Amino acid sequence: WKTGSSAHFGSSVHAGLELLHNGSTVDEAIAEFIRYFDSIVPDYWNRRTKYTTFKDLGQTMIREYAATYKWTEHVTLATEFRFMIPFGEHELSGIVDHMYTNHNMDRLYLSDFKTGAKPNLDTLHLDIQMTSYWYASYQKEFWCGYPGEEEKYTGLENGEELYEIFRDVPRTVYWYDLRKNQAVDVGPRGDFDVARMYRLVEQIARAVEFEVFVPNISAESCYFCDHKDI
Repeated sequence: WKTGSSAHFGSSVHAGLELLHNGSTVDEAIAEFIRYFDSIVPDYWNRRTKYTTFKDLGQTMIREYAATYKWTEHVTLATEFRFMIPFGEHELSGIVDHMYTNHNMDRLYLSDFKTGAKPNLDTLHLDIQMTSYWYASYQKEFWCGYPGEEEKYTGLENGEELYEIFRDVPRTVYWYDLRKNQAVDVGPRGDFDVARMYRLVEQIARAVEFEVFVPNISAESCYFCDHKDI
């Protein structure tokens, strides 16, 4: 596994934002970004990327985000939250960058921070990653941890209580474009979206079973992949 400059930059920004959401100051969050960014040398540099540009851009992203986020209106529930849930005969896992609510706890927000990819507003309502976050947040294992995998997928300390609180609460999933410092609502999800996601998971499982990987329209996510040049 090789690490590209764009992927490492994104991880570095996430590390800084994680501290910020957990109560650190902006300066502390930026210091963590710099520490993480300088901790390794990427195996390769993506086209049109360079060290100084990324180092300046990351600090700008964190400062602008901290300045516009409504800290007094929102309560952070988790940051860089790792989950796994059952999905039919399969399992879905992922990481929610920031999960929060309002003081009335009558709305749940799930944000995924993007440091490079731009949201395609024509297809964002079909985005599988965002569908998986929306669906997962309704599952008890999301909040309480995955049986047999508690060390990796721990859930939340008061997961049982939060699961009941947010069982029927509306969700808003955001694609957060850090380059523009803009939260883009990916739109509502429903049974059709879950069925679509399940069909895709079935296709992936069959491809793995038979070791046949044919690019198709579901490869739209390749546009955002750090390995698209390869």
